[in-house]
Amino acid sequence: MLASTADKAVDYELQAIGRARRHGQLRSVVHVWRFVTAGTLEQVITEQHQGALWQCEQVRQQQHQELLERAQRREQEAQAAAAQAAEAPAQPDDPAEE
Repeated sequence: MLASTADKAVDYELQAIGRARRHGQLRSVVHVWRFVTAGTLEQVITEQHQGALWQCEQVRQQQHQELLERAQRREQEAQAAAAQAAEAPAQPDDPAEE
């Protein structure tokens, strides 16, 4: 992969991994294999790159978890509001009708 910066290299790899999984695929896991020559500059660069990829994945998972928690809170609030509305006595729209 040819990238002008380390950040772009991480972005390119994440995009490639994302394309590895196709719609309709039954397996939920995609394995990515990297072959690196030990004791070379390639190994050092790959280790740094993997650290950056891991950080990106942790941030993505944290954001996903926060979104799920927000959606759950909204659902609970909506259910509580619906239950409260169902318990409230019916109010006439026109006070003259009383």
